Amino acid sequence: MLNQITPPRTGDQPPEDAVDLLVGCHRRIRHFTATAVKLARAPGALPAEVRVTAFNVHRYYSISLPLHEDDEDFTLRPRLDAVVGERVRRALAAMHDQHLAIDELIERLLPLLLLVERNLEAL
Repeated sequence: MLNQITPPRTGDQPPEDAVDLLVGCHRRIRHFTATAVKLARAPGALPAEVRVTAFNVHRYYSISLPLHEDDEDFTLRPRLDAVVGERVRRALAAMHDQHLAIDELIERLLPLLLLVERNLEAL
């Protein structure tokens, strides 16, 4: 399957902390980005698989990614800004700028994913 995700953690693993959750989010970002690339390079894939994959990538980038960015920009960044030095503040500002650039790309990608989901020949 084009968009298979790694299995969830098992019950014998320690609970996740904030860093684990952020690392998991970034793992999912890389996963769905790689999945979008696979989709673009998969003209011979089964139609049902293409539809499901386009739908899942669209859903991730339109729902989950914005929530992650909000967590970083509106929850994490203000708290860190209050207690860190200038170097980390510059890194946090760069993170925010990266989010804006990513959002511009995603804004162009989302309609293409819908097009592929609804019209396989568009792939």
